[in-house]
Amino acid sequence: MKIKQLLLPVIALCMTAVSSHAATIIYNFSAGDALVDLTNNAPDSATSAATSNDFGSGITASVWTATSPTGEIGVSGGRMVAVKKADTDTHTFTVTIPSGVYVDFTALSFSYGNVGGDTSPANFTVTSTVAGGTFAPQNVWTHTAGTFDGTASMTLGGNFLSDITNTTVTFTFADSAGGNNNSLALHTFIDNVTLTGTVVPEPSTALLGGLGILCLLRRRR
Repeated sequence: MKIKQLLLPVIALCMTAVSSHAATIIYNFSAGDALVDLTNNAPDSATSAATSNDFGSGITASVWTATSPTGEIGVSGGRMVAVKKADTDTHTFTVTIPSGVYVDFTALSFSYGNVGGDTSPANFTVTSTVAGGTFAPQNVWTHTAGTFDGTASMTLGGNFLSDITNTTVTFTFADSAGGNNNSLALHTFIDNVTLTGTVVPEPSTALLGGLGILCLLRRRR
């Protein structure tokens, strides 16, 4: 068999090895998470593990961490809930990508809402930053309304969140609620947070593997 004939399947194998696959990380704040007392007027924090992560390749997602400086916050009814106290609650999670794996983050979607009789605005602003980078926060999304219940989707990408490796990306939600109430009946919430992206193994790894196969085939001739 000629080398050219051997090379064709090897090239095909390399192309398969470096092909990307779509993946998601989801936080849906399942009802099994620990609840907090949402009726006290005191600072609070809560965490919730990612419900699923099928990125693979050693890519990890941290717990969702939520903090409220003056009002209560925690998981209630399968949603991350914050009592409206005219403050800004902060929600963060990080995704760590090891060396040798490249990721494109493509979209971030979530459900949000403002429940109860208080019609003061509630703003949801989302930023993303790369640890150790010199980029200013990008991908900012803001919604302002009174009582509402809906979904939002941010398109990610560009040089900021494409083809990244060996780093940690932090996503931050700032939930700023108006009013001055202290009742579970008057709250904002975030739910069904879904980060979508694609994963590509390091091309050089696949090429080395392909060359190794080619050498083996040549030795067997």
